[in-house]
Amino acid sequence: MNRFLVKGILVLFVLAGLVSCKTKKVSNRNTTDLTTKSALRITEIVEKTKIAKNSENLVYYKADVSYKDSKQDVGFDMEIQISKDKYIWMSAKAMGFVNVARIMIQPDSIRILDLINKVYISASYKYMQNFTSAPIQFEQLQNIFMGNVPFNPSFPGAKIDTTGTELKISQFFASTLQNSFHFADYKAHSVSLKDTIQNQDLNINFDHFTETGQNKFPSTIEINIQSEKKVECKFELNNFAFSQKREAQFAVPKTYKVKVY
Repeated sequence: MNRFLVKGILVLFVLAGLVSCKTKKVSNRNTTDLTTKSALRITEIVEKTKIAKNSENLVYYKADVSYKDSKQDVGFDMEIQISKDKYIWMSAKAMGFVNVARIMIQPDSIRILDLINKVYISASYKYMQNFTSAPIQFEQLQNIFMGNVPFNPSFPGAKIDTTGTELKISQFFASTLQNSFHFADYKAHSVSLKDTIQNQDLNINFDHFTETGQNKFPSTIEINIQSEKKVECKFELNNFAFSQKREAQFAVPKTYKVKVY
């Protein structure tokens, strides 16, 4: 099994909610009492969380990423560009100038250019089931890259709990339990995914929110993954824009070794 592919897919999971912008800072707290809304039907609450999702036709940002596990502690820079419902493009550099990898995520596949080892990798979403039993598709990856919970809660199935100023929505998606936590305005501030088959836990915490239009984006994201080994990631975002800053270049050199999964 290709180690670079494993790390590439891991990056897809841990690059959650990578969105921020240089606009007015807002408080992480919302003082509205959610207990007064407990009488709302579950369908109404679920619909409000969908309306509150961050959404843009095109977003671009840079990220300073720190990654730590039991064997390594590294940092790298990333450029990320998302064209809604079309692609998620990423370019990674080490030390600010060494090109390491490019990743192109589309509705039908995940493609990786390993620029160090000169390898082109193409993986299907079905192949990702080797790493998690969660039914991850393009929609879920697009959601988390836009700063939203991976799976959209639905009725029937969703369970609602409100305590003070926090809303919790729990729901199984196949064998994966998603617990999402929302402010009183229904914007998400954290989410956990528990893979009950492979015994994996992914926890994402959003912080330092900014507002632009109807969106509320975190500028700091901390991710913890607990499985066979513990993984910690932190993302600091900058240079946020709502227009195309880079061509989403993904040309495969003829000299590269090809691996298809």
